[in-house]
Amino acid sequence: SCLACTSGDKEATDSAKVAGAYVHTYTADVIDPQTAEVMGTRTVRDTIYVKNSGDNYEISNHKWVYNDYENDGWVTTMPEADKPMPTYLTKYDPAMKKLIPAEPDKYPPLYFDDEKIYWGEEKALVYAKVDD
Repeated sequence: SCLACTSGDKEATDSAKVAGAYVHTYTADVIDPQTAEVMGTRTVRDTIYVKNSGDNYEISNHKWVYNDYENDGWVTTMPEADKPMPTYLTKYDPAMKKLIPAEPDKYPPLYFDDEKIYWGEEKALVYAKVDD
């Protein structure tokens, strides 16, 4: 009986810890198409927001870009390939530590691992939890 209570408490704790902001940052050199010279560096800050929404979680994805060769600072204008995903709803499966989309054919699941979230089953991209 006590063991079952402890397990339930762990699942409730995991579920409460899922909500938050998670960030993946990546950089790449930008090549001038006319000269083939490196113009500078582009940094993309890809952020996943996980918010409680009743028994579900609302997932939203926002991206900002910073080009060190421009004076625009962080902007949200992104090339089409780097556009953020639309907002969608998920349910949390504590046994699998997975956020399962309400529309699984449209959106990938998110896997939760302590202070990190991963897209899809390969867990290729790591998003680290940050303070809001």
